[in-house]
Amino acid sequence: MDERDLKINTLENNYKSMSEKIDDLKKSMNEGFEDIKEEIKCFCDYSDSKYASKLTEKIVYAMVSMILIAFFGGIITLIIK
Repeated sequence: MDERDLKINTLENNYKSMSEKIDDLKKSMNEGFEDIKEEIKCFCDYSDSKYASKLTEKIVYAMVSMILIAFFGGIITLIIK
């Protein structure tokens, strides 16, 4: 019985130490992911402030579209005449 109890105690100690290590790993992974999330958020905020707003982007696309339509419309008009 004594050897059996020793093995059981060893297994219990190993289980406890592994549980603690797993908990530490979970904490460190959560902290790592939080850091990555923070970096991504900072990058998104920085890129939003650096580049034009979505409204400006839509206005520019609309103006380019109107210029292209006018250009191709003029070419089609010259071809038809």
